[in-house]
Amino acid sequence: AEARPILEEARTIFAALENAPLQASILLELAALSAREGDQAKGLADARAALDLVNAGAWPLQQLYAHLRLVDLYLPAVDRANDHATAAVELASALSVPHLRYRAHQRLGRVRLLQGRVEEAEAELNTAITFIEELRTNLLPETLRTSFLHDKLAAYEDLMRLYLQRYLQTGVPTLVEQAFALAEQARSRVLIERMTGLFDWDGTAEEATATTAGDPAIQQRLQQLQHDLNAIYNQLLLADDPTSTAAINPGERATRMVMLQHQATEYEQEIQRLQLQVLGHRTTDPTAHILPTFAAPTLNQRWPQLQPQEMMLVYYTLDDEIMAFMLTPQGLCQTDKSPQQPRLHLARHVGSVNQVNSLLQQLNVQWARMRADPAFVERHGAMLERSAQRVLTLLHDELMRPLTAWLDNFAMLPNQTAPQRLIIVPHGILHQVPFQALHDGKGYLLEAYEVTYAPSVTTDIIAQTRQPAKQGRALVMGVADVGIPAVQQEIESVANQFGDAHVFLDESATLAQLKAHAAQSPLIHLACHGIFRADNPMFSAVHLSDGWLTAAEIAELHLPGALVVLSACESGRGSVVGGDEIIGLLRAFLGAGAATVVATQWVVQDAATAKLMHGWYMDLAAGMAPSTALRRAQLALRHDYAHPYHWAPFVLVGSRTSQPTMRQWDTHPIGANFIRRLG
Repeated sequence: AEARPILEEARTIFAALENAPLQASILLELAALSAREGDQAKGLADARAALDLVNAGAWPLQQLYAHLRLVDLYLPAVDRANDHATAAVELASALSVPHLRYRAHQRLGRVRLLQGRVEEAEAELNTAITFIEELRTNLLPETLRTSFLHDKLAAYEDLMRLYLQRYLQTGVPTLVEQAFALAEQARSRVLIERMTGLFDWDGTAEEATATTAGDPAIQQRLQQLQHDLNAIYNQLLLADDPTSTAAINPGERATRMVMLQHQATEYEQEIQRLQLQVLGHRTTDPTAHILPTFAAPTLNQRWPQLQPQEMMLVYYTLDDEIMAFMLTPQGLCQTDKSPQQPRLHLARHVGSVNQVNSLLQQLNVQWARMRADPAFVERHGAMLERSAQRVLTLLHDELMRPLTAWLDNFAMLPNQTAPQRLIIVPHGILHQVPFQALHDGKGYLLEAYEVTYAPSVTTDIIAQTRQPAKQGRALVMGVADVGIPAVQQEIESVANQFGDAHVFLDESATLAQLKAHAAQSPLIHLACHGIFRADNPMFSAVHLSDGWLTAAEIAELHLPGALVVLSACESGRGSVVGGDEIIGLLRAFLGAGAATVVATQWVVQDAATAKLMHGWYMDLAAGMAPSTALRRAQLALRHDYAHPYHWAPFVLVGSRTSQPTMRQWDTHPIGANFIRRLG
């Protein structure tokens, strides 16, 4: 509403100047505004007026934009939209601008799909996707590649609708395979490029900082900004602690949090601007870094990675629908072609995106209640657990109960060993769901299955084939304070498992020590505070004694095949951007080469965490697979901490069975030897 008077004033100015192209541009913005306000008639009138203006002269670009706007306004009335979509394709072809050709072919593909002209729709949508892929290969900074698909998913989604519609009509199994491959093609692309080394030159934090060496002014400003940002993160940590005295009451604390978040965002954005400014002056030949064409994995490439006891649930959201592709190493039914035949199953209408979103908001309230006064939590523990279980049961109904028949069938396959393992590949908002804690009314999902995660099928393929790091010394680091006093106990317990680990506690746990030892360490354990920056997730960070290590900096580490354990609050959270890229600490460690990452989905309680870590490392030292050891540790923790807030936040992403190669696992009691190893 506030924009309309400004746009109307601009329209009057350009009309007085007889500037038809700019006047038409304003009319098209007014048309979009009217459509958002629900006034379709006004929107159509403005868009038609814009087209009439530019049709009177040689303004093909403005004509194209007018036709695209009219297609959007007329749909789903395909008869009216058809001519405008056709005209848009003709104009885009003449202009030969890839991003315009993508938009035009996508609109015509949607019109053809609604007309029932399926083969033509498929051709148009595939053409649109080809132009998207062509554009993407020329993007250099990772920040641009990560956000590129944000407003370009329509072609993928329309083609998905086409495949699903044809499958519903024909039942041809290959259409499910096509839908699965398409879903994978638009998922976690930048992370895949990092994990495969397809694109190493991308202008991330370390390189940008190095490039500023020749410009003292920029270097000095970046150092000051980083110093100020560290200070803000420290204040955010205090303000977010309900037991802290940083705020007198919850209202004041919330106000302070908003102010600090805003200040942090300003610093982060300036750092990014300076880094991009530096990268803009690079002399490197950009043609040397054009990405190869992406090829989604075929089904035959996928299944050798699944063990007989494993099932992969690959979720996909489209509009309000949640669907699930189920991958198994063999047929779910014994009547299927062959017990060795890879199989893919699709479950439609599993749940509702809107309903899951509402339930996740309720679940966050449950977690927040567990962070209240400890005396309140102890007094009402049973009631709080029942309350959380109600929400987790409703989430189970949305996401798992519709799959019960497939899961039961899977459990009855021959040669199964208990427990079966579920590999969850979430999509969109489902990345926030703690699947391991979903409750069916009788028990938690973790009681029946091992539950692990993967950002995409392709990233899981890569992680399973990563070789464990060569034999070396574990790196164990922790920073305790009044908020997390059990960190020292945790570090001592973890260090007790290794005969010659590099152990750094409190003041000795510095950024320099981490960078000096990480590349040679097959196992890295960090016990410290973590901060998740939802609005700028590459600035999510872990707190060491002399500063914060951000996701952008972590991505520049070299951690070949490492097992990384992040015993830090919210270290497994990420923000979802275009193409289902999950940006945060967990992704950064995978991108740096880690084979396996254990992280947390929400704020953790440090005493419970210390106990869980003790059990996890004992089983790991005994030769147990990482995913099996984590499940055992979580179930053991339930005996003392029944509420899922305590035992469920930890998740494993990456290789499920890869064991770190240590010089020495040491299960003997620690003594003065441990103290000498500190620092």
